[in-house]
Amino acid sequence: MKNVLLKLTILSVVASSVKGAVLINGSFEAPEVGGGLLSVTPGNEPGGFGWTVLTGDTEILSQTVGDSGPSFDGDQHIDLNGISPSGIAQIFTTVSGDTYSLTFAYASNYAHHGLSNPALATFSVTDAGSSANLLAPQVISHGSSTSTNLDWKVQTVNFVATGSSTRISFVSNSPETPLGGILLDGISAVPEPSATALFGLTFLTLLRRRRT
Repeated sequence: MKNVLLKLTILSVVASSVKGAVLINGSFEAPEVGGGLLSVTPGNEPGGFGWTVLTGDTEILSQTVGDSGPSFDGDQHIDLNGISPSGIAQIFTTVSGDTYSLTFAYASNYAHHGLSNPALATFSVTDAGSSANLLAPQVISHGSSTSTNLDWKVQTVNFVATGSSTRISFVSNSPETPLGGILLDGISAVPEPSATALFGLTFLTLLRRRRT
């Protein structure tokens, strides 16, 4: 009975230590645009979108749209340059002191950008309460997408949360003309396993080996 209680306690600690951060709609599958595109402007974000449009016009694209291509994750992604350059942001719950791994995929609208004229955007991670930088703003650049291969690039960075909520944002640096900017998809943020969680998993493994 003691072993059972000990295991349950360890499992509870492990579960709380590795619980994922909740980023809503990181693959932009909602709302479903039905084989076309949907323009989203500040204050007019549709239900389920989960992101705040900061400025301009963000386009949700189906992978069947002429100037688009296969999404990185699922059937939809976004273009930060719709009719005008835009930016998006989302605030999500974090635990102060925990390390998080942020991953996202990016490409470019091949109809308007190429190797000599890449699409640009800046992503930032800040404490939602204080606006303090958790990561220095970083510029991403992409210009190698084609009609048959968007050539998605994947970037992963770690940051340490300093508060109970964190803000992530992506803002286009590409000019309004020509149209087309950075494409985004597959955005996620999950906590790295803590030392406590790793210890708990190791201890459970040793208990199993001892029983066998």
